[in-house]
Amino acid sequence: MLNLEETKNRKMILTLINEMPGIRYIELKRITGLAYGTLTYHLSRLEHEGKIKVIRTYKKSRYYPVYISELEAKILDCLRSTTCKNILLIMVEHRYVTLHMLMSILKKGKSTIRYHIGR
Repeated sequence: MLNLEETKNRKMILTLINEMPGIRYIELKRITGLAYGTLTYHLSRLEHEGKIKVIRTYKKSRYYPVYISELEAKILDCLRSTTCKNILLIMVEHRYVTLHMLMSILKKGKSTIRYHIGR
């Protein structure tokens, strides 16, 4: 049985994940002000109870509402990346875009641009 404080914390975490799909752990920590152990505990319980979806990659984990599909999660992950978002904006603004144009505009290396285009 959850006590009032645990219920409040879980609702706060769940609300943040629903409002900001794809939020990362450190963002949740900063916004909630919860201790690492407390946040980790509640996230693992929410995942175990099937109330959130966690997508873990090599460098990061992102938290999503359960109704978000894998494709939507990939799109949201891309849009949370400044470089990826800027590439998409440039592609929308210009009819024709080359790799070298993107490198010049974004001041990023070829491998970085290719990585984000691949996403």
